[in-house]
Amino acid sequence: MADDSKSTPGKSAKSTPGKNVASPPKNEQTAAVTNGNASHQDDKERPRKRKENAKNKEGKAKENKAKRRKRMKDAAAPKHPLSGYVRFMNEHRERIKAENPKANFTVVTKILASEWAKLQANEKQQYLDAADQDRERYNKELEAYKQTDAYKLYTKKQKEQKHAKLSQVIKPKNESEPKTKPAKSESSSTKDANTFTLDIPIFTEEFLDHNKARETELRQLRKSTVDYEQQNSILQTHLTNMQSAVDKLEVEVMQQMTSNAALKQHLDQMRSTLVSNLAQLPLPGSSEPPNIQTIDSYMVSVQQLSSLDHQENKSFLANVKSAINALQFHV
Repeated sequence: MADDSKSTPGKSAKSTPGKNVASPPKNEQTAAVTNGNASHQDDKERPRKRKENAKNKEGKAKENKAKRRKRMKDAAAPKHPLSGYVRFMNEHRERIKAENPKANFTVVTKILASEWAKLQANEKQQYLDAADQDRERYNKELEAYKQTDAYKLYTKKQKEQKHAKLSQVIKPKNESEPKTKPAKSESSSTKDANTFTLDIPIFTEEFLDHNKARETELRQLRKSTVDYEQQNSILQTHLTNMQSAVDKLEVEVMQQMTSNAALKQHLDQMRSTLVSNLAQLPLPGSSEPPNIQTIDSYMVSVQQLSSLDHQENKSFLANVKSAINALQFHV
């Protein structure tokens, strides 16, 4: 019995090493190989599916962008008026391009803006007057156009188009929610909205080019804004200086007017004094004494007689001289 018990473990020990290594069944091996091939196939399919999804999203984005750009225009509406600055730019743009063939749109616009700022007021006024006339023309034509059937039809189509856009936005959302499904929570609706927003292909080549163009345009507009602000600052300083000069000249004019009034009063006083003291001394050959109206010509005649130095006028001139010496002027 002891030998049997010893031999049995030995046999089992010899036979166990060959059979103890667990080998999976053939069905399991086949399933593992199949799963490996399937996962490998999925890895190959993923890039292709990503490309297809990206193309589909890009196509939808282009379609949506085209829809957004497509706006309803009214061909029968009157032409919008042009400002004076735009008229000046349209008139001189070709000349600036010919003078600066290598200049781009921004440089040409800056040159035109500089020339517009340097224009004299009378030269600039002709463009502003033309713009005012064009604006009056537009307002009259627009008022007349609003009374026509074409305008009513245009507004009706515009409302219908707006209503159709709103219904297109609301309808897919309503159709996607089953009637039996309970109301979603606020967080889930926010998540859905974010998912819908992410459907737009934001990193496509077209989107990047569009962003670059927008950024370039924004930089140009900011630079133009800075230039216009500097021009406005210079013009404001010039205007302040001009206003100060005008105020100073107005003060000087008031002072001159006051001085002129005082001198006129003094001159009238001198005339009255001369008339009262020379009333008894008419000119030689005349019997009329001087008065307020004739005192100026009287004094001119006295001066002429004194320059002639005639003997018969000496007594008259001596009397005039003594009368003038006796005058007392109150200043």
